[in-house]
Amino acid sequence: MYVSDVAEQIVAMQAQMLRASMAMAATKSAAEQQQAVTTLLTEATQSAAASADGRGAMLDILV
Repeated sequence: MYVSDVAEQIVAMQAQMLRASMAMAATKSAAEQQQAVTTLLTEATQSAAASADGRGAMLDILV
């Protein structure tokens, strides 16, 4: 086995690990963004429901 073959295998393994790491980071980022959107929607819905207690309830929700 030649040194260049070993070096090529090492570079290939490092590239594969980098791709896997980037894929995991992208997945984690997407999950965090989805959680943030869900939290914002939940808070907005709760806020709208809390303020919608009188005659102008529908207007409060629309505005």
